[in-house]
Amino acid sequence: MHFQPFIVFLVLLQQFLYSSDRSSLTQTEILVPDEFQFGDVEATIEETIEETIEETIEETGLQLFSSVIVMVLLMFICQLGMDWYSSYTSQTSQKKLLEARILVAEGLLGEDELERCLPQKNLRIFTATWNMSGKKDLPDRLDDLLFPSGAKSAQDLYVIGVQEGGPDRQEWEYRLQRTLGHRYILLHSAAHGVLYLTLFIRRELVWYCSEVECAAVTTRMFPMIKTKGALAASFTFFGTSFLFVNVHFAAGDSTVKKRIQNYHKIIKDLWLPKNVPDTDPIYSDPNDVTSRFDEVFWFGDLNFRLSNSRSEVDSILQNLPGNDMRSLLQHDQLSAEVNKGSLFKGFKEGEIHFHPTYKFDIGSDVYDTSKKQRTPSYTDRVLYKSRHEEDIRVLKYGSCPLMTQSDHKPVFGLFRVWIRPGSDDIL
Repeated sequence: MHFQPFIVFLVLLQQFLYSSDRSSLTQTEILVPDEFQFGDVEATIEETIEETIEETIEETGLQLFSSVIVMVLLMFICQLGMDWYSSYTSQTSQKKLLEARILVAEGLLGEDELERCLPQKNLRIFTATWNMSGKKDLPDRLDDLLFPSGAKSAQDLYVIGVQEGGPDRQEWEYRLQRTLGHRYILLHSAAHGVLYLTLFIRRELVWYCSEVECAAVTTRMFPMIKTKGALAASFTFFGTSFLFVNVHFAAGDSTVKKRIQNYHKIIKDLWLPKNVPDTDPIYSDPNDVTSRFDEVFWFGDLNFRLSNSRSEVDSILQNLPGNDMRSLLQHDQLSAEVNKGSLFKGFKEGEIHFHPTYKFDIGSDVYDTSKKQRTPSYTDRVLYKSRHEEDIRVLKYGSCPLMTQSDHKPVFGLFRVWIRPGSDDIL
């Protein structure tokens, strides 16, 4: 508490009030006409006036001095109160942090609790992407999206990214929740224009998650048009950090360069994490958001096409040997650019054994019959990246052919991710 200036102020004020030169007041000359010469009476009157003035000054000074003392005392008391409150809140914050660290040390996020919660130390993650084409006509339940063939068993975490989302996002999230059931709770939900990102987690696992942080990037020329870009969410689970990025790249068969630019703008401008500490900052690159997390999942309508003509693709599709798509993927723009090192450095993708997911006549399984005759393509993808080799295992990578409400089919990835115990660094 620094109250020395108050004392100095009081001393100076006292000296001014009681030591000032008051000669101009005490020596005031009283003019009296010449015919009135009272002699001693005049002197008496002057003395009386002088005494009255001095008494008035002293009384006024005393009142002023007393008022200032009261004011200074009040300021002093207020300052004491502020200092006490600051000290109390600081001690409280330190106490809470200490208590949290003790809990961590005792196993809240430690090895023992991790083994109790997840005996295999694996988190089962379902990630899906769907370009909804702005449609609002959805089925009451979304089983064909959330529980497609090959992904029947319940997962620990569901992450659903939407591009060109329908007008009623709340209804969309309600139907997701209703389909998943009461065992799951909404961990996070966000929107950036018509990009939606929704995360559901098993109810009993939410206690082991850090704060979920969110960020977005617009790749349009005019930022107010939020139809292309990225919407991302990040958090730490036990001691493993996650980043989920939902994107919609530039459209068009011949805009490969633009899509590559979209990718590089997003990894540079997408700033996460904000408050939650990086679990291993030695790997972090300020120009690449994907370097700041242990596990990264990148999904969405990437809009990369098959480079051959519609007739050529139709011919290949008619003669495919089962689910072997290699003859199609030889013409996949994304695969070609990844092999060149143009984008997605360090990312992997599950093997594709499903048909192209774009473009369909809405309400059917028939590829585009309009005048444009769009070439069927693998525009919708799920990619992943890990700081640690073999942390992420792909269990299933497929599409949801029964979802016919849009001209895109949803694509999903089912993953098993190795989880490390936590520490107080994430608090």
